[in-house]
Amino acid sequence: MRRERVAGAALAAAGLLFVLAATLTPVPGEVYLLPARCVICGAYGSVDFFNNVVMFVPLAAGLALAGVRRWLVLLLCFLLTGLIELLQVAVIVGRDANLGDVLANTLGGAAGVLLAATWRRWLLPAPRAARPLAAAAAAAWLLVIAGTGWVLQRDVPPGAYAAQMVPYLEDGYSFYRGRTLAAALNGRPLAAGVPSRDLTWVRDTLLAERVAVDAVVTTGSEPRRLAPVAIVWSGNAGELVALGQRRRDVVFRIRQRTARARLRPPTAVIANGFPYVPIVPRPDLAPTDTMRVRGGVESRALYVEATFRGRRERREVPLAASLGWTFFLPFEYRFGHGLPFLSALWLGGLLVPFGYWGACAAGGGTRRAMRTWVPATLATVAAGLVVLPAAWALHPALWWEWAAAAAGAGAGWLAGAWSRRGAPAAHRAPSDSGGR
Repeated sequence: MRRERVAGAALAAAGLLFVLAATLTPVPGEVYLLPARCVICGAYGSVDFFNNVVMFVPLAAGLALAGVRRWLVLLLCFLLTGLIELLQVAVIVGRDANLGDVLANTLGGAAGVLLAATWRRWLLPAPRAARPLAAAAAAAWLLVIAGTGWVLQRDVPPGAYAAQMVPYLEDGYSFYRGRTLAAALNGRPLAAGVPSRDLTWVRDTLLAERVAVDAVVTTGSEPRRLAPVAIVWSGNAGELVALGQRRRDVVFRIRQRTARARLRPPTAVIANGFPYVPIVPRPDLAPTDTMRVRGGVESRALYVEATFRGRRERREVPLAASLGWTFFLPFEYRFGHGLPFLSALWLGGLLVPFGYWGACAAGGGTRRAMRTWVPATLATVAAGLVVLPAAWALHPALWWEWAAAAAGAGAGWLAGAWSRRGAPAAHRAPSDSGGR
């Protein structure tokens, strides 16, 4: 009990430091004020709500393990949230306060208290109790992949559309300081200046298997937010597809159901794809020639290309079952070379509980149990990496996704088998060597 309280105090201290660092650090840039009474606020409201729930779990769990009464833990989480919101309104630059933060943080506190009260049931279950946990873990993994497939579907609501080579837009965009000389959507030119409207062909084009946005531009200085060089939008839904510059990155994005769910969409990015151009023009640094940028959807993947002075770069982001972790990022991610590694951690990490509880259900991992568990694992992985991606028309699973899933399930099994070594004999499954 004493060790548990010491560990809880350490966890609570670490959780508090994390909460303070995540909420009270000033954010440079313009202050964006959200409605004070909203719950799911802004374009990425679900991301903020989810992260606010998770953020308070370690703090609350640590306090509960340290011996603080449960009702007092919830009250402390509520009061701390209120203090943070007041500081964000009156003191901290670039932060937003709203009712959703209070609700999410309090829910996170409740989840932490619940985990602290039931952790032994999750980490040291008897074989009979571990079986439904393993089944629930497999179902949750499949549900995550199914949800990933759903939100990755393109979403182009019916309505009046407008398309343009854009020199300037308000509402979250930056000014493009170069010039867009020409732009096209699937070969059809986009207008300069006044946007083209009543584009009846736009919806079918953006829902087609292949989408391509091309632009020829002169380069400009670095915008802090996305500065579109070609864009299509709807009066009802906002941006549908955009190709442009953010800082020095070439960015392409297309509307998916992530917009409905208020999650962060995947984007195709070429880091530093635009050349350096100073704000004050200098003939020796500012290039006067043009560059071609291109983005789209092809072979079930987002892609973006940049061609400058004869050099061509291309980046692709497969629309795969392993992208679920990117929806909840609290910051813009470049989707660079580290994407497969992080996606593998996500895909395999979510299968660790399945393997762990599978070994616990087997009482430590006997050979007979392995003969049952291995086919169940193969069936689960095949359903998640073959059946569901095919149903949602996602990118076929690559070899490393299969390897990550197998490694996660296997690591969980080994951890579960190791945890059962010291279990009472009554909690162990009978050995298959008995009676032979």
